[in-house]
Amino acid sequence: MSVDFVDAEGLVLADDVVAAEQVPPFDNTAVDGYAVIAADIAGADGSPVELPVVAEVAAGAHTTHVLHRGQAIRIATGAPMPAGADAVVMVEDTERVGDDRVRISASVESGAAVRRRRRRPARRSAVRGRHGRHPGDRRCARLGQRPSCPRTRA
Repeated sequence: MSVDFVDAEGLVLADDVVAAEQVPPFDNTAVDGYAVIAADIAGADGSPVELPVVAEVAAGAHTTHVLHRGQAIRIATGAPMPAGADAVVMVEDTERVGDDRVRISASVESGAAVRRRRRRPARRSAVRGRHGRHPGDRRCARLGQRPSCPRTRA
């Protein structure tokens, strides 16, 4: 039996719904802010650190720029993490200084505000809806609207 998702309210899935790709397919940022090397801003809580802003990465864009020690890259939520960066400082903890510098007033740990690319085997991590669950279950919600699961029927 197959039904449109919009008509599936109250029903349960007969089979798992599997995404066509890993989600997310690359490391990306969870917040708007600045991609940095965490060690460069250690102690910024007590003494703000200024860094040159060497590039910007918008959501949906990619960059070939490699971040080096003592630099920052302006980055939007969902944008791929630039090579060399290991953390993101939230924009709320920063102040732009002129056109090409940022003052950072919070230190962060390596990995802060970074969503890592899924590294588990595709079959196991790509399940977006489980047999026996309601399509309205939070894990199954909006399946047809996800690029990784372009199905409109269950």
